[in-house]
Amino acid sequence: MVPRLWVPSVSDEGACKESGNKASSTKLPIPIPLKSGCQNGGVGSMRTGCVILADPHLGMLGGVHRLLESSFQTLVMVSDERSLTEAIEKIQPSLLVVDLSLSNSGEANIIQRLHSAHPNIPLVVLSVHDEPSVASVACASGAAGFVIKQNIGTELLPVVKSILRVEACNSSTKVDDV
Repeated sequence: MVPRLWVPSVSDEGACKESGNKASSTKLPIPIPLKSGCQNGGVGSMRTGCVILADPHLGMLGGVHRLLESSFQTLVMVSDERSLTEAIEKIQPSLLVVDLSLSNSGEANIIQRLHSAHPNIPLVVLSVHDEPSVASVACASGAAGFVIKQNIGTELLPVVKSILRVEACNSSTKVDDV
């Protein structure tokens, strides 16, 4: 079973949960006990590496975790932008999967900031918006992929696999129709 690490949001008095749902109280900085796969990357192959999942909706985080757990060594979940930034600095992930609504400062802005700060970490954007223009803006801002949340069950893993093989903008929405 893939370790399930929960990084509490800054406002949480939450706990770090690993496989088996054992909870222990923690405060930031984030205690990440597993280093194998996270520090060494592993971008080219599945079942290695570390992925950070960032979504303000806890139910969605759990669903995305279940979809990706068989493909990666470690999945870290965060629910706000500050926790995401701290987790990236601590674990150097192979991939980021980020909800477009995570940012308070403008949707494309978070993608631009993440891509500028970490150009070598591919970023998959999740969104409830199915307009081709939203996918186009996300990809132009630095996203390597874009998946509409209603299609996440069938499209996330293929987009992720494609990105880890070829780092070009992959989208479940046709961006050339804009």
